[in-house]
Amino acid sequence: MEIISGTTFFKGDSHVKKRLLVILAIVVILSGLVYTRYIFTKDTEEIKIPVIHLVEERRTPLFIPHYVALNLGFFTEQNIDVQCSTVQEGEDALQLLSENRADVILAGPGQAILTGPPRETNNPVAFAEVTKRDGAFIMVREDKSNFQWTDVKRRTIITGPATEDTSLVLEYILRQHKISPNWEVNVIENLPPSLRPGTFMSGTGSFLVVEEPEAGRLERQGIGKVVASLGQEANSMPASTYMANPSYLDSNSQDVQKLVNGLYKAQQWIKYHTPDEIAAAVKKSFPGYDSTELVQIIKRYQQTDLWSLKPIIIKNSYENLYQAVKNSGELVNNVSYSKAVTNRYAKKAVKDIHYVPEDKQKPKPGLNWQYIKSLFN
Repeated sequence: MEIISGTTFFKGDSHVKKRLLVILAIVVILSGLVYTRYIFTKDTEEIKIPVIHLVEERRTPLFIPHYVALNLGFFTEQNIDVQCSTVQEGEDALQLLSENRADVILAGPGQAILTGPPRETNNPVAFAEVTKRDGAFIMVREDKSNFQWTDVKRRTIITGPATEDTSLVLEYILRQHKISPNWEVNVIENLPPSLRPGTFMSGTGSFLVVEEPEAGRLERQGIGKVVASLGQEANSMPASTYMANPSYLDSNSQDVQKLVNGLYKAQQWIKYHTPDEIAAAVKKSFPGYDSTELVQIIKRYQQTDLWSLKPIIIKNSYENLYQAVKNSGELVNNVSYSKAVTNRYAKKAVKDIHYVPEDKQKPKPGLNWQYIKSLFN
């Protein structure tokens, strides 16, 4: 080292110079990050995150795409707070919506829009599809590997009320096979959900219409055997959707768009992940389920092609549902597709939201700490 005119220079020590430059660069970058964080925090403190009160008609594996979005933070990424609750005994999702005690409901559009109480105005509007077919199964007491729908003739089927979407689908299937409900087959429709499996176990009925997890649990107990999927047998129908009042959609358009964005990202996420990974993502929403049971449920529903890959509600699908309700004689509200459905939010979500699987994501830009560390070794 030599001193020239009071200034110190390092001769032949480029490594030391490189260290000093790196340290200076780190100081500048960290200072910028601290300032940026301060500005961002200051701004976000002044922004109030919008809240969406979403009520689900029940807690069920049918709604798994919704729980994926909820548990993996896809709604939070959209800067909305989705507060989800389940309809309690004695309540009704549609009633909560009509009383403005819910912003959005997750339920079957057949019962909510077509067979619900008579309405002249303010019909709920479906704006995002979660499941594209019914999720119920036909269970038979004895194992029938070669089940045919004609086997139900002169027998008894236990199902839900005639106005429930699943019962409407069942009747639609029976008529497709030229079987007259309550004429060529006896249909028990007056039992609450909690009593149907027990009634079947006691010996009443030859067939039971049942969803998961009850279907798998009854099979493991040796009570019955699933022989058909209602959803696969019937044409595609919007079995569960997000719905809201038109007035809410008009005044909260941006929040609704963010909700659908989060759902669509979840639908894409499911496409790229295994049943085990999906089960792990939604386990928080199903504390009473065994992990193995949850995986089996997901596999069974994937085999029936239950979940929609996009939130768009197809016109032919809605018209299939409308026709099923009309043929059953349960049509109360004659609501056309154009009035019952809006795909405005779903189409924009499909256009704007793109999910990239983790194994295909590019490394995020940032400091190469391994290289920086090597300079000081």
